[in-house]
Amino acid sequence: MSAEQERSLLARAEELADPGDLNDKIITTIGMARAARVDQEALQGLTIAVRALDGDVTALFRAATGRGRPGEFTRDTELLETVEEIGDDLSQMIRALRQLRTQIHEALDRAQADDAAGRHDLAAAEQMFTTYPCKGCHPRRDGAIAAAQATIDDAQIRLQVLNTAIEILLPLKLQDALDGVRRVPEDLHQVYEAVYELVAQDPEAMPRSGDWITGEVTAAGMAAGLLAARAPSNDGQRPQAPVDAAKAERARHAEMVRDAVARGLPLLDDGEVGGLLPPGRRSEAPAGEDELKVINMRDGSPDPFAVVNHDGRILSRHPGPSVAKSEAGQWLGRRGRLLPTDQ
Repeated sequence: MSAEQERSLLARAEELADPGDLNDKIITTIGMARAARVDQEALQGLTIAVRALDGDVTALFRAATGRGRPGEFTRDTELLETVEEIGDDLSQMIRALRQLRTQIHEALDRAQADDAAGRHDLAAAEQMFTTYPCKGCHPRRDGAIAAAQATIDDAQIRLQVLNTAIEILLPLKLQDALDGVRRVPEDLHQVYEAVYELVAQDPEAMPRSGDWITGEVTAAGMAAGLLAARAPSNDGQRPQAPVDAAKAERARHAEMVRDAVARGLPLLDDGEVGGLLPPGRRSEAPAGEDELKVINMRDGSPDPFAVVNHDGRILSRHPGPSVAKSEAGQWLGRRGRLLPTDQ
């Protein structure tokens, strides 16, 4: 045996642990949004994502302060489309990470079993009966000991490679980065709530040359904001979204989403996590704000079972209904109701 398979898993772990291109894309997105004078408060989720991915803080600062001018977004929909692409990239990385961790633990089980078998064979070989004068028993004993030791050595090398892969993957905060990216649309609506409400009432309310709303921010203030948006640690404590999301605000936001859908305004892609149910299936969403439902999307995805809220928004997707119902139950606790699963 050899450690070829384990080294392949290690190479994939090293590749996942280096999201340099994605970091560059997020930082460029921040720079283009700031060049369009989007308020930094609406971009905190992207800043958190860069910090969670251990991105270049200097490049992040330059982008957030508008230095470098990589171009700019001309409409909020362009920003949201790019944010959606980043979320899709992170979702794919998270799925790959879950699959890789499963494969690593399976390989660990095999290597540990081989190590235990080798040690058992070594103990047995050392107890093999020998005679004097030797009639071939000593070479047989030495050969059995060497074979058992080779099995142990091979298993130890594989275990070392796999443990290195685990150590590489352990500090990854891909889910924290995705959580930060997912809050951008809501943050954008909260920062520019008055404008969105105005446009929802009258699509022609803004002038043709209307611009992004921005606040006056100094370089020192920007640096303080970036440092405050530190990546969350692995202890489960994650940065909280602005406290404004009271029940009435959620209701207004839901109404804006429904109005945007009715008027065909672009939202996150239908069927994806963070997006909405496809138009033909939005009637399957639960009616109450304190209700969730697990729906089989039947779209050929490896994760067909979606947890859906009353807006028709897809909160998560899973390969089977049991995991989906378990997660939905954890979200609801004792305060809500999980509707029967659509099989």
